[in-house]
Amino acid sequence: VNSDGLTITQGGNDVATFGSTARLGQTSAEHTIVDSSGMTVKDGSTTLAIFSEDVTLGEVASNKRNVFIDADSGVKIRDNTTDLASFGATTTIGSTSGEHISISSDAFEIKTDANTTVLSASSAGLEMQGAVRATSGTIGGFAITSNAVSSSNNNIVLKSDGQTTLSGS
Repeated sequence: VNSDGLTITQGGNDVATFGSTARLGQTSAEHTIVDSSGMTVKDGSTTLAIFSEDVTLGEVASNKRNVFIDADSGVKIRDNTTDLASFGATTTIGSTSGEHISISSDAFEIKTDANTTVLSASSAGLEMQGAVRATSGTIGGFAITSNAVSSSNNNIVLKSDGQTTLSGS
């Protein structure tokens, strides 16, 4: 015991300190630090978790995954500091600099990068960019088959071989 606080030793090893900062465990091994900014869990010098206003679970380093809970914006699953998924007012799956999915209260979007939306479903309808490929289904009363698009009464038939039928009453 001294003016800095209390130190506990075991077998000559410093295993805990209590003062303005509390530490449980040896600094060369697994240990926990509690101070005015929060709590940090470490393995030697490697930080494994930080609990304060925000929370980080897992190591923040190259090729390391972690979970970051931001007090203001939600939960993020990250590779180092790059978001792989984010769950908040807008949910994203995938890095927003590349192909990813974005879900908000306004729309469900599939994106190829931060600014290019190739499919959007919202109250305004379904919007897309790129090719449409279908071998079956219907659009506005027109049937789609593997080799033709035709009206429900067959008055309009567009075949893949170029044959077109237009008839009317």
